[in-house]
Amino acid sequence: MRTAATSFQFLLSLFTNLYAVWVIAASILAFLIPELFRWFSGPWVTWALSVIMLGMGLTLSLADFRKVWEMPRPVALGFVAQYTIMPATAWTIARLMNLDPPFAVGLILVACCPGGTASNVVAFLSKANVALSVVLTMASTILAIVMTPLLMQIWAGHYVPVDAAGIFKTTLQVVLLPVMFGVFLNHRFPRIGEKASSIGPAVAVLAIVMIAGSIVARNVEAIIGQGPQLALAGFLLHAGGFALGYGVTRVLRFSEITARTISIEVGMQNSGLAMVLAGQHFAPPTAAPAVFSSVFHTLLGSLLAAYWRRNRPAEANCAGQGGRAAASLTSSVEGHPRRSIHYWKCDRPAAFHGTTERAEAGAYESQLAEVLRKWRPEQTLALQPAGGQGNHITWRATAKGTDYFVRIEDGPERDDYIEVESRILAEVRGLGVPTPRVFGVDASRKHAPFAWQVLEHIACPDLNQIHKEGRLNLAKAAGEIGAAAARWQNVTTPGFGPFDPAVLRSEDRLEGFHPRYEDYFFLHLQRHLSFLAQHGMLTAVEAEEIRAEIEHHRGLLALEQGFLVHKDLALWNILGTETEIAAFIDWDDAVSGDPMDDLSLLGCFYDGKVLAHALEGYASLRPLPGQFRRRFWLHLLRNMIVKAVIRVGAGYFDRDDGFFLIHSGGTGQTLKAFTHARLAAALKGLREDQEIETL
Repeated sequence: MRTAATSFQFLLSLFTNLYAVWVIAASILAFLIPELFRWFSGPWVTWALSVIMLGMGLTLSLADFRKVWEMPRPVALGFVAQYTIMPATAWTIARLMNLDPPFAVGLILVACCPGGTASNVVAFLSKANVALSVVLTMASTILAIVMTPLLMQIWAGHYVPVDAAGIFKTTLQVVLLPVMFGVFLNHRFPRIGEKASSIGPAVAVLAIVMIAGSIVARNVEAIIGQGPQLALAGFLLHAGGFALGYGVTRVLRFSEITARTISIEVGMQNSGLAMVLAGQHFAPPTAAPAVFSSVFHTLLGSLLAAYWRRNRPAEANCAGQGGRAAASLTSSVEGHPRRSIHYWKCDRPAAFHGTTERAEAGAYESQLAEVLRKWRPEQTLALQPAGGQGNHITWRATAKGTDYFVRIEDGPERDDYIEVESRILAEVRGLGVPTPRVFGVDASRKHAPFAWQVLEHIACPDLNQIHKEGRLNLAKAAGEIGAAAARWQNVTTPGFGPFDPAVLRSEDRLEGFHPRYEDYFFLHLQRHLSFLAQHGMLTAVEAEEIRAEIEHHRGLLALEQGFLVHKDLALWNILGTETEIAAFIDWDDAVSGDPMDDLSLLGCFYDGKVLAHALEGYASLRPLPGQFRRRFWLHLLRNMIVKAVIRVGAGYFDRDDGFFLIHSGGTGQTLKAFTHARLAAALKGLREDQEIETL
């Protein structure tokens, strides 16, 4: 059952993904009935492109600009390739095909424009470096105010007079100013950026479609005479851009992932800007090549994405390969505490650290204040303990009317997973799932004996609190949670289990520690079962039955691909109101694993009726995987084993209903009985392949 919000987002996503179809349809319609689009000209076209650029700015943060200095070599290569390969290729095609001057200038104009924003989506689908893609698009777009008029003067000046100053002024007005205004709004009013990001891509598609239709409608006669020639020229330009961008990068010995990213950035152009500049500074037919460009760079980019998605980069394809690939997976993780754990709270060397109530906030507050002064010397941040019940010590920080949420990790293992979590928050938010923005993070412990993270403060309670008060429509919320899980499972990575922070720092991508999923799944299973038997949570017979049943279903763990799993999905890790989810939080246990894992985590707390709504929400966006029921029960059983270990070891069964896990009026013993019953239900469900609704 889709909610209205889920259906709306689904339709927006579908509309955006069919971008090339709408451009082709609008072009055909404009060709057949020009009057439908001729009105959309002049200021309409200019404003449409400005809206697209504003939308791009709203997706950027100041941290994106800092990334330019974090990966200077690939950024420099991508920028140079963008503004040399494409103009030279366009000029060569125009000469070899003997294009009429207006069309030759139009083709060169497309090539002299910056990278298209759709390249970021194609980079994601292609298993390329999305962060590098965003930085390259941003850099080429901002510097287009100089590069586009300069390159047009060089490459097209012998065809027609080029008004370089006029092109500079127009590019400044319709590109740089809207982008920077969007960045300002996103920095000063981040909630605006959050809301706009959900509809921005669809608005951009609509704007490009209208611009393309307008150009075709005003150049019907020229297209009739030169259509096949322009189509061939557009195809050759972008095919050449993709091929040369990839080839040059590999010749210079950059990685496969970087080569894919630069190939996409070079091959995909901002054809909307070319249409606007052609309409304002050149003869009308000059805009026609931009229409064909829009179609071909989208189609070719989509085909490349489909091919590359099925053929992962060699340096990332470690799962099941053994030999050198497996060695590359393990070489950087030797000794890292996350490599040898199944679940951090109970398996970390300092087991159960942070799971009991504590009052160390005051001891760290002065050190944290000093760290934050160095981070933001222009602001004075007032700290107030936030009193969280999770792994971290938390504060609310306020400066100049803006609130932040601050967390520190003070464990003796010197864990740096908070950096991984920060990356995951950004990736998930980019897929349209609300998460807090990360403004700062440092796990180096160079200036303090803890890792710290500064997040956007979201002024909403968690859904568990609303549920305890009887105000939450749990069925509706479950459907939205299931749909959100389907979205974040678009993040797929090599390897399984927790992600390697060293790979993230060195290669700017996520990769699991383990080459096989079952290697991660079985970590500490026997130790967990023995612990529960020793503490009377299970009998020895029950523990052995569970172990044998899990072993019997080992074949379900033979995954070829890992999907992003939150790994602590529950109402207390979701902020919002009675009617809306504001953010999914606490991704510090996230792993690469089975698509049913997160839904099984909901089964650790809620019944089959709730899970039915979550499954429907998930299935509204993504098909349920094969043998989904048994996979659900298998993961519910493994997760309940972990939950039981934590609840026993951290003394949760001695708490009252003020504790987040215990419902109103309940006790620790109520929680203990529920935990044992849920273990038994998961075992029975797995053994008998029961319907999930029976839970």
